[in-house]
Amino acid sequence: MTVRDIARIAGVSPSTVSIVLNNRAGVSDQTRKRVLELLDEYGYSSNRRGATVAKINGNICFLKYNDSGLIPEKNDNFISEIIDTVEVESRKLGYNLILTTVTSDTLEDTLKLVRSSQTMGVIFLGTCLHEKESRLLTNLNVPLVVIDNYLPSFNMNCVVMNNAEIVRQAVNYLYKIGHRKIGYVRSKVRINNFNERFAGFLGALDSHKLELIPDHLFSVLPGVSDSYEDMKAILDTHPELPGALVCDNDAIAIGAMRALKDAGLSVPEDISVMGFDDIVSASLIDTPLTTMRVHRVDIGKWAVKLLIDTIFNPHPNSVKIQTSGTLKVRSSTCQPSLLKREIPSVPAS
Repeated sequence: MTVRDIARIAGVSPSTVSIVLNNRAGVSDQTRKRVLELLDEYGYSSNRRGATVAKINGNICFLKYNDSGLIPEKNDNFISEIIDTVEVESRKLGYNLILTTVTSDTLEDTLKLVRSSQTMGVIFLGTCLHEKESRLLTNLNVPLVVIDNYLPSFNMNCVVMNNAEIVRQAVNYLYKIGHRKIGYVRSKVRINNFNERFAGFLGALDSHKLELIPDHLFSVLPGVSDSYEDMKAILDTHPELPGALVCDNDAIAIGAMRALKDAGLSVPEDISVMGFDDIVSASLIDTPLTTMRVHRVDIGKWAVKLLIDTIFNPHPNSVKIQTSGTLKVRSSTCQPSLLKREIPSVPAS
């Protein structure tokens, strides 16, 4: 039973139910009495003091979509911190959080179960979500907020970092300290976040009138070990490197730095490296990583706030919230060297 159901039974709008729940003025005594009776009947508690109120034993479902297994699981604590925040904020409001992992094979059946359950709302981790699977969410008919994916083609609530803006900030920093040849390390597994980051990179180069050099664009698998192996192979065939590299995420940056060091290069003296996310290990490695910090706690808090607002005040148009990032300067970047060393040749085995 949702707020919309209560409103339908009472013959009022969902906003009227919200007014009664929060003990605000604006409805007649008769309507207030009727709505309160229904709220009590279906297990809600009303607010006599104006504080936030939630359904007793109400459930919020957190669906973690992970089809490739390469992105959410291989990026350290990034996703877990969002989930922890969502759980804390949900419990503050009196909701239980039910966490379920789904894939493309199980998504449709899981959504059917959610529709038939008493779930108050859904927060959906959509990092790896593509258009085909996104269409399934349009018929959920349960209050929904997607996190970690902007879903530009869909009228869905979402909370996500402003990928393009944050990468622009990274390039601006590198430009400010003197870099003019800036390359990019992309993930071979393409998701919407990565596409937006690369678009931001291209836009930043253009705004600074910097040349895009195709040989300075590299593709690797995400994850530290995979990006290390791929970058190691790349270095065997690409002796010319830019003065700085921006990477799709921190895991890729850490793997790339290891490969660069194994090839005899010094980070940052020979080449600067920047990441994206600011995962825990970014500050703990031998050469702490300069990166753009994404505020995971903010994403989790905004997701819960937006979901609760959607539950109590349904509206036809979606709300898309983007959070900014913060530059974290560490040891993996510096002003470009006047002399660059070539990559030592690798002996044939």
